[in-house]
Amino acid sequence: MYRMTAVFPAILFIGFFASSAHAFSRCCGPKQWTSAVAQVVGEYNIDADFYGLSEVDNRVYYDFPNKKIASVQTVTNETGDQPVITHIKQIMDYNLKKTWTIEGKNCTTTDLTEDIPSPCVPDSASHLSSQMLINEPVDVWFMKIGNTSIHRVTLTQKDCIPVSASALVDKPTYDFVMTVNLYQNVSAGPIDPKIFQIPAFCKKNSIHIQKKPLRVPTVPWLY
Repeated sequence: MYRMTAVFPAILFIGFFASSAHAFSRCCGPKQWTSAVAQVVGEYNIDADFYGLSEVDNRVYYDFPNKKIASVQTVTNETGDQPVITHIKQIMDYNLKKTWTIEGKNCTTTDLTEDIPSPCVPDSASHLSSQMLINEPVDVWFMKIGNTSIHRVTLTQKDCIPVSASALVDKPTYDFVMTVNLYQNVSAGPIDPKIFQIPAFCKKNSIHIQKKPLRVPTVPWLY
């Protein structure tokens, strides 16, 4: 079992490091892992001069062999005068090509068109730098996915464990959405299949809302 606690949040979005001229091997992380993820999501629409800000206490479960991802979230929306707290569970089953989003007794489903993201750093990623966090050597990677998605991720050199990740993407109703993740207590190994079980009320009363979910992880560290 691997365990890694994220430290030094200041490494996120303080500017890109200079790329090294040396070649770096693209590591592959564990094929099954779970992690507590401290997440901040900021959204802004320039024309409407409207912003949204949420803090998310997230527990992520990644199971590549069984092609499933789950996320249990407590979302605190800080946009209004008073914080609004929402509890959400999301289950992605890439075998069935479907996502279930559960809020209380409300359940919606959406279609998945992508394959489950690989645990490996993609070939298109660029190595930005190597750093030391306390006594832990890490690599910082940059990648652009599609035309409107920019990502930076920090991984341990040993075992390719995620430490932090950040993403800047466009959405139809916002000019940009920035997400920052800090990973804590990453544990590799088999995951209890019960976490991926669909509640009975979802099977009976779920509402299909769209062909594609609004949030699809492109790499497992950027849920």
